[in-house]
Amino acid sequence: MPNMDGITLSKEIYRINPKQKIIIISSYNETNYFIELIKIGISGFIKKPLSLTEVIDIIYEVCMQLCNDKELNRYIEFSKYLKWDNKFKILFNNNIEIALTMNEINLMNLLVNNLNKKFTDLDIFNHIYYNNPEKEFSIDVIKGLLKRLRKKIPKNLIKNNPKQGYSIKDN
Repeated sequence: MPNMDGITLSKEIYRINPKQKIIIISSYNETNYFIELIKIGISGFIKKPLSLTEVIDIIYEVCMQLCNDKELNRYIEFSKYLKWDNKFKILFNNNIEIALTMNEINLMNLLVNNLNKKFTDLDIFNHIYYNNPEKEFSIDVIKGLLKRLRKKIPKNLIKNNPKQGYSIKDN
């Protein structure tokens, strides 16, 4: 790289995003270089010349680390104060739990885990009442649920496009 070495670039990446996974590809043979990369926490190292098997093995190993990192996707933050605990399905405002009904939790879970995807009234109804086939669809039920939930959360967290549906936008 013409402007900086891999160590400097890795440190800069970790400064911006400490959870970022980094795989270094290099022809360096110096022990001090490897030790410094290990100290800063890179996820993998591939020595040039590349071998397809080695590349696949390292990428697979890093992907498995990501899949096993349950904390990675545990909290979804909407602002400095508002966050969703994906493990326990709890919404916090300023580290204080917001009391939600089971239907409100199910609605938040649907929207939070599908950021930027829009859900119609019928989509929401089917998600909330999937285990109650006798319940008939009612737009008033969904509007009431959304109204109650919106009173408990910051304004405009749930967006509505009348022709497309409801969503929570990713920051």
